[in-house]
Amino acid sequence: MNHFKTYGLIGLCAFGVAATLDSAFGLGGSALLADICMTILEGDSADAGMADMPMEVKPVPIIAISLAATTAAIFALAQDHQKLMTGRSEPNDEERAAILSAMLLVSAAQGRASREEMLDVFRIVTHHELAPDLLDVAYERFHLLAETDLSQHRLPSVSSRIGRRRTLAAALMLGCVARPSNDGVSDVIERIAIDIGATSEDISIARHSLERWKDGCPTAAGVSLVTVLRYRGLELSPA
Repeated sequence: MNHFKTYGLIGLCAFGVAATLDSAFGLGGSALLADICMTILEGDSADAGMADMPMEVKPVPIIAISLAATTAAIFALAQDHQKLMTGRSEPNDEERAAILSAMLLVSAAQGRASREEMLDVFRIVTHHELAPDLLDVAYERFHLLAETDLSQHRLPSVSSRIGRRRTLAAALMLGCVARPSNDGVSDVIERIAIDIGATSEDISIARHSLERWKDGCPTAAGVSLVTVLRYRGLELSPA
């Protein structure tokens, strides 16, 4: 979840609670705020006599509005927290870059990639769609990587656990599921795990999640599991 959005919702909750308590106990804060707002809205056109008159602010409507705003903010926070805890949160820029980089390195090691496959793998490991412009850029960079020494390309570390697990899952899915793996691909995946700072727990969870994702898959000779299960999301452990 975006940090600005999180802090904004927390601030809205705090403001709603404060406004509710203020209105309930008649502390005068809500009346003062309402008076300031009306003064700004009326501006120079306000009648001088009316401007000097105190404004009567009824507490019930303010309490109702405050409680509604607080409830909405708490609900939004709970929804985003639930997505984070189940591995369904939208990847941030750091996570998205790591997932795409891992897919590109594995694809380059295999010497083959397709836009559809990258799109499917990204959807499976994140539960979100990859933007078309990012997909085009990624595919262009794949062709550039295929002509270079892959050992020279290293990934930055990933700070979040869910980001590391998604990155590993994407690399494993392309390297070990989409097509038969080879020694070169295995080395690339191992190097990716080291680069992003993956722990033994991250590696174990990514592998077990991949196994659960494959369970119960119907046999389809000559068809990649990524194609068959493209709409079955990977159930990663809590982040």
